[in-house]
Amino acid sequence: MHDDVSSFWLTGAEPAWSGHHAALAARLTHPAAARLTEEQEAIALGLAQRLVLGLAAALPLAGEPADIWGRWESTGLPGSNILAPALLARVEEFRWRRNLPLAPVEPAAPLFQHQPRASDPDPAGPLAAPEPDVVEAAYLRLRIADGARTTAIGQPLLLPAELSPAPLRALLLDIAAQDLALVGDGAGRAADMAHAIDALLGATGAGSIDDAARRYYAALQDSGTLAETATVAVARRDWLAVVALLTARSGGGFSRVAAGLLAARDDQIVSALATIAVETAAAGPLLDALADVPGRPVRHGSALPGDQHCDTVAAVEARAAHLRDRGA
Repeated sequence: MHDDVSSFWLTGAEPAWSGHHAALAARLTHPAAARLTEEQEAIALGLAQRLVLGLAAALPLAGEPADIWGRWESTGLPGSNILAPALLARVEEFRWRRNLPLAPVEPAAPLFQHQPRASDPDPAGPLAAPEPDVVEAAYLRLRIADGARTTAIGQPLLLPAELSPAPLRALLLDIAAQDLALVGDGAGRAADMAHAIDALLGATGAGSIDDAARRYYAALQDSGTLAETATVAVARRDWLAVVALLTARSGGGFSRVAAGLLAARDDQIVSALATIAVETAAAGPLLDALADVPGRPVRHGSALPGDQHCDTVAAVEARAAHLRDRGA
């Protein structure tokens, strides 16, 4: 019988390999799966840094936001597992829309359908202003919301409003906790942090691209022009409008919908377009555009079924059926 005391160093050292074990298991499970490219990693790290620094600047920290990011850059980002899907979705949306040239489009209609002239009657008096078309105004808000998602030099941002409440709250708590760990909790700063976090969580959502997408979709529905506008948007390769309409229709986030299109099969993409009244014959430009995106994810079957409660014969038969389904 082994003495537990004599092998404590072995059990204490094994967790250091856990990350390597996970990486190797993932590699063996999906040998054809694409690894993250240097471009994807660089964009994701930049997104994470700008997100962390932006949120940290909104909290009453005693230290510097850069100190928190510097610590996490060397020791790892807490809660990265719940933040990674949102980061990668934004990376892939950015890569898709940046790398694909837009087809020539006709000039957009003016925001105001009628510009008054000096000779026009002025029934409402000298202070009256023309009313903007609801659809055009909603599309303008969509473009403004999208423009807020990049820096002045064109680097992408993952805005807090695009995160679901759980990962956003977890990240805010981690930022606050790291500041307390680095500087200390003098003068009861934990309570001040908590109040600031609650305030930030209550203020997110309005003005986001998801909110603008919903308003644009509603304006098109109210005007009865959803089918026409969506079809024209696909033909003109106006991916901002297309993804926004699919976002509003599906209830998903903007980047999540864009990344979902990249990972979907052609028949699934056609089905998605049908939900915004785009016919199958009109789906070609989107299918072609997605086919040109480098590094699209490889589709794989699900993991092998468990056999904890099966005898050996049943386990072999179940796994054989699973492998047949995968096309092995």
